Amino acid sequence: MNDYQEEEALVRYIWNNFGQLRTIQENRAAMFLMLTEKACAMGEDGPAFYRSRIEEFSGPDTEEFLRGGREKFRRSVVQRILSEHGSSILICRCPDCDRVVITPNAKQCLWCGKDWH
Repeated sequence: MNDYQEEEALVRYIWNNFGQLRTIQENRAAMFLMLTEKACAMGEDGPAFYRSRIEEFSGPDTEEFLRGGREKFRRSVVQRILSEHGSSILICRCPDCDRVVITPNAKQCLWCGKDWH
């Protein structure tokens, strides 16, 4: 977290805090991606469980969403959310350094250490 990148911070903030604004198909693709990543991380220890769950979320829509890779998928979903709901989304920023903080209710900046509790 040493190098602040505004776009990456904004994508992470919207993705993690406004998942309720994703479509059903976007959530299916996100679940497919998460399960696939977990299965790969576990190696031989747990793929049978994950394989059966992964199949539940696979399909043509999922493949289309993920065609450009994980980050492109996340950025495109966040762009859609911002274009459709941008006026109702509060981007919480640090009052000192103006960087995006981790959640809409955050009271401390992980970048500069400012605490406004």
